[in-house]
Amino acid sequence: MNCSMKELGKALVGVAGLAGAACFSSSQAWAQGMAAGLAKQLQGTWMLVSVTSEQGGNRIDVWGPNPRGQVIFAPDGRYCEVWTRDDLPKIAANNRTKGTPEENQTIMAGSLGHFGTYKVEDEKAGLVTLHIVTCTFPNWNGQDALRSMTIQGDALHIGNPAPSGGGGKIDITYKRAM
Repeated sequence: MNCSMKELGKALVGVAGLAGAACFSSSQAWAQGMAAGLAKQLQGTWMLVSVTSEQGGNRIDVWGPNPRGQVIFAPDGRYCEVWTRDDLPKIAANNRTKGTPEENQTIMAGSLGHFGTYKVEDEKAGLVTLHIVTCTFPNWNGQDALRSMTIQGDALHIGNPAPSGGGGKIDITYKRAM
């Protein structure tokens, strides 16, 4: 391959221009995504990091120090959320319908799942209504639950003023699944 320095220079400028355009397009797409509304930013899968509550000036890990869970917000306005403590006991009978009263009590108190639809009520205030179709805490079936939600980078923060376990407001932190 015989090419002059002038031709090589032109080729490198062309490649640099294409790379720059691709970077600009990626940056532009990223900026547009960041400017998108809360409903668009919520879409995807989020992994549970913590569930905390302020009680008597102390922060309490409501679901233990290493809770497990995720929430998925779909583009069609549906969501699904599941949480468990990481220290749930295994059922000795190895059959979920044959747990002892103690095993069932511990598992029920240490797990929560619900699904339904979501709707952003107030973009600026970050208020989102979850319409809970079905929940492992049946008292929430068919209920609307207002939540405050903010996204900072890859973190989703949700405030729940009326948790299923009673008590005061809880703060839930998720990290976007990669």
